[in-house]
Amino acid sequence: MSVLDYVQVKQGTQSTSRFSHGNTYPLVACPFGLVSFAIQTRGDDEKWFYSPYDRQTEGVRLTHIATPWLEDYAHLAFIPQNGKPIVDLQSRSSGFRPEETVMRPDELSIGFLRDQCRLSLTPTERGACMKVEFQNTSEPRFTIIPQKAQFGASLDVKGTRLLLRYQGATPCTPSDFTMYIALEFDVPAQKTACGTVGIDGCFTPTDSAQEVTEGYTLGFPAGTRSVQIKMATSYISVEQALCTLKRETGGRTYEQLRAEASELWERYLLCVRLQTKDEEQKRTFYSCLYRMFLFPRKFYEENKQGEVYHYSCGDGKVHPGIMYTDNGFWDTFRTVYPFFALVIPDELKKMLEGYIQYYKESGWMPKWLNPGEWGLMPGTLIDAVIADAAAKGLLRGKDLETALEGLLKHATIDSDNSVQGRHGTEDYLKYGYVPAEKYRESANHTMDYVYGDFCIARVAEIAGNSKLADEFYQRADNYKKMFDSKEGFLRGRNSDGSFPEGFDPCNWGDPYCEGGAWQNGFSVFHDLRGLDALYGDAGGLCSKLMELFDTPPMYNVASYGFEIHEMTEMAALDFGQCAISNQPSFHLPYIFTVLGHPEHTAEKLPQLLSVFKSTPDGFPGDEDNGSMSGWYVFSTLGLYPVTPGTDQYVRGIPMMDEAVIRTGGGELHIRRKGSGRYVKRVLINGKPTNHLYFTYDELNCGGVIEFLMTENVDEARSNYILPYSMNDPL
Repeated sequence: MSVLDYVQVKQGTQSTSRFSHGNTYPLVACPFGLVSFAIQTRGDDEKWFYSPYDRQTEGVRLTHIATPWLEDYAHLAFIPQNGKPIVDLQSRSSGFRPEETVMRPDELSIGFLRDQCRLSLTPTERGACMKVEFQNTSEPRFTIIPQKAQFGASLDVKGTRLLLRYQGATPCTPSDFTMYIALEFDVPAQKTACGTVGIDGCFTPTDSAQEVTEGYTLGFPAGTRSVQIKMATSYISVEQALCTLKRETGGRTYEQLRAEASELWERYLLCVRLQTKDEEQKRTFYSCLYRMFLFPRKFYEENKQGEVYHYSCGDGKVHPGIMYTDNGFWDTFRTVYPFFALVIPDELKKMLEGYIQYYKESGWMPKWLNPGEWGLMPGTLIDAVIADAAAKGLLRGKDLETALEGLLKHATIDSDNSVQGRHGTEDYLKYGYVPAEKYRESANHTMDYVYGDFCIARVAEIAGNSKLADEFYQRADNYKKMFDSKEGFLRGRNSDGSFPEGFDPCNWGDPYCEGGAWQNGFSVFHDLRGLDALYGDAGGLCSKLMELFDTPPMYNVASYGFEIHEMTEMAALDFGQCAISNQPSFHLPYIFTVLGHPEHTAEKLPQLLSVFKSTPDGFPGDEDNGSMSGWYVFSTLGLYPVTPGTDQYVRGIPMMDEAVIRTGGGELHIRRKGSGRYVKRVLINGKPTNHLYFTYDELNCGGVIEFLMTENVDEARSNYILPYSMNDPL
C-alpha cells in the first residue's frame, strides 16, 4: 500500500459547535498549500460546512479555513451542472454516493447524481487541476459561486481563459483584500454570464461582469463529455495568477499533476515509517501526520523572474520575501514546531523567516494569523516557537537579533491595539502578574507571560546578551507569586495581593482559559520541579497529579455562564480532570516523568492514546492546526517536547514495534523491545542512558534508540537524570 492510502481526510469531521471530534475538514491540498478544497454539504453554516454523513452536496469549496472558530476567507464554491444554472444553496444541491466519492490529500472526486456529471480535482500549491466529465451532455456548464464578496469576471475571446477578481475583507485584513483567480479550459466556453439569484433560486444574468455578488457560469457546447480546468490564485495581481498557472500546471495533464501531488505527499508522510501490525494504528498515525503538514500556509508567490514576494496583511502592501499564515501559536508551539525541527528543519527556517517578516511589516510578532492578526488566546507563544528553534541551532545571526527585538517589544510595551502584543503588560511589569480583577483569563495570561519570559531569556542567552537573559530568567520565576499554598493551585491574584474568594478548582473560566485550575494550574513548562518544591513535602506535585487523574470530570460553568464544548468533551472522555481534549492538558501525563516517575506516565498514556482513531469521530477535541495530531504522533513515537525552548524531548513509551524517522541529520530508528508496560532501560546506539529525555542532537543525528520493556514496575523506578529545569546549570 502507498502511505497515502492510510490517510483518512475525514478524521475528526464529525463535529458541531457543541461537541468536537476534531473540528476538522476533509481538505484536499498540497502540504502547506495556499489553497485547500473540500466538499461542501452545509453551506448555510459557514463554519461547519461539511458533515461526513450528508448525502447531498452544494459543490466543491475552495477554502482557506483553518478552524471553525475563525472565519473562512477568499472562499468560493464551484459545481458542474446541466441545463439552467442555479446558484442558490438549497436549489443547486445534488445527491452523491459516498461510496463512489474519493477524498484523499492528493485528489477529490465526486459524482453529482442530479446533473449526471463528475468532478475530479488534484491540488497544486496555489490552485488545482480539475476534470469534469458529463454523462448528460445536453447543456453542460460550470458554475462558480462566490461567498459574501464582490466578484468580477472576464472571459477571453477564445472562451478558454477566465479571470476572476474576488474582493472580500475579513476583520483581520485590509479593506481592499483581494484574491485573483486565473482559470483555463481545454474546451472553449460558448455561453457565459454573471448574475444574481432570482426568487426561484435560479441564475439571472446581468450585463456587467465587474461587480457581481452571486456567481458566474460558463456553458460548453452540447455533446461535450469532458472538460479539463486548470486554476491558480494570487493575492498580488491577475498577472501573478497567470504566472502561477503557467508554472504550476503548464504543459501537464490532470494525471501528471496528480502524480506530482501524490509524490509530494509521500515525501512528507514518509518522514516517519511506522512499523506495526495494527492497521488502524497506521491509519490513525498517518492521518494525524497529514494534519500536521496542512498548516501554516505558504502565503507567498513567485514572479516570472523567480523572485519570491507576498501580499502583507500587516500593512496591506506587497513586499519581497517569504510569508506564512493560518496558525495559532497558543496551540501549535506545544507539538507542531518541535516536530518540524526534527523532520523538516529547513522548511521551519522559512516559516520563522516569514514570522519575522510579519513583525517588520506590522510592528508586532504574530499571535494568531488567519491570514492577518486576530490576537486570540492568552500569551504570546511565538516566544516559544522562536526560542525552540534557537535552542536547536535553527535560528541565528541577524534573524535571531530581529526576532529578539520583536519579542522584547511585546514583553515590555503595552499595545494600543487589542489584537497585538500582550494584554496588561504594564500591570504585569508592576506586579509580576496580571491582576485578576482587571483582566479576563488573568492566570493563563500570567503563566504564559512567565513562560514567554523564560523563552526570551533563552533567546537572549543564545544571542550573547547575558544581562538581558538574567533579567528575564528572574521574570520567569513570577509564577511563584500565583501559587496559593492553601488551595494547592496556581491562581489568579488581585492587585492588592489577595486571591479572589469563592475558589473551586472545578470552576471554569476566569481567571482561566477553556478550563479551570485542574486543567491550567500546572502550566509551568520551564520549571515543573520548581513548582513541585512549592508543594512542600516530597512528591507533592506528583500526588496532586494523581489526584487530578482520580477526580471525576466535574465542572461548573461559572463565569462562562453556559456549557462550552470543552466541558462536554472532558466529561465524555472520563480521564478525571485530565482534559486531553484540549491543549492545556497535553503535558500533564509527562509531568510524572519530569518529576522522576516515568512509571506513572507509562500507565496513563495507553488510556489517553486509545481515544484517537482514523474515523470521523477520531479526535477527543479540537485538532487545532496540527497540535492535537502532534500530541498523538509524539506519544506514539515515545517522546514529547514538554519544554519548547530547550533542546530536550521527554521520554515516553513507544507504542509501535519500530519507527524510522527521517530527521534533518540522519535516519533515526526507535524500537520497542520485549513486552510489558514499563521501560526498564533505554539504549542509544547500543549504550545505556540514564536520562529521562533525549536531546535534539541525539535524535537529529540519527542512529538507533531501543526501549527495553518490562512488566515489573520496580524495574522502571531507578535513578535518572531528570529533564530540564530552569534551576539547572546552563
